[in-house]
Amino acid sequence: MYKLLEHIIHEQQLEEFNAKQLAGSLALAGTLALAQPNVAGAMNLNPFQCSDVVKQDININKLLSAIKNVESTNGKNTKTRYEPKVERHLRNKFNTLKPAVQEAIKRFGFKRMATSYGPYQILASTAFDIGFQGDPEGLAEEDTNTFFCKKLLGTFIKNHRTHTLEDVISAYNAGLGRIGKNPDYVKKVMNYYNHK
Repeated sequence: MYKLLEHIIHEQQLEEFNAKQLAGSLALAGTLALAQPNVAGAMNLNPFQCSDVVKQDININKLLSAIKNVESTNGKNTKTRYEPKVERHLRNKFNTLKPAVQEAIKRFGFKRMATSYGPYQILASTAFDIGFQGDPEGLAEEDTNTFFCKKLLGTFIKNHRTHTLEDVISAYNAGLGRIGKNPDYVKKVMNYYNHK
């Protein structure tokens, strides 16, 4: 009898936990989809794969504004930036890159794929990795740039390696494998985020 009762209580707690996780994920999806209705669908949010960062109250619009301030002085300096270290990385890891990125490199060359564009300074190689299909220079267009910035942030928010807003910001700048390696960048973005 007690075992049955324990089992019933455990099942109820599990259902409550899953409902809270689902509610948090749906709230996040709704927030990310505000300006772009298909962003949440494109990210394929799965409530059971989201990290604990979902539990935080991340204001995606404040985060976008903070990143834009740091990356391009709030959109005033959107010139493209070639990143030689990224080109070296792409050359060294070419055979392990996703097919879409490999094809884009063959089509546009390493240098264009190692260049960042627009107000959020999205790397072309990163954009192709998450679904971009146009010419790299098309990333300079603000709506396109914003869409892929939101999509990229969404992938970092739901990743199991990010646990805080600072982790998400660090991954945005340096990649998931280098979280914590760029404290100055994180501090700058957090200053804008906290004062908006």
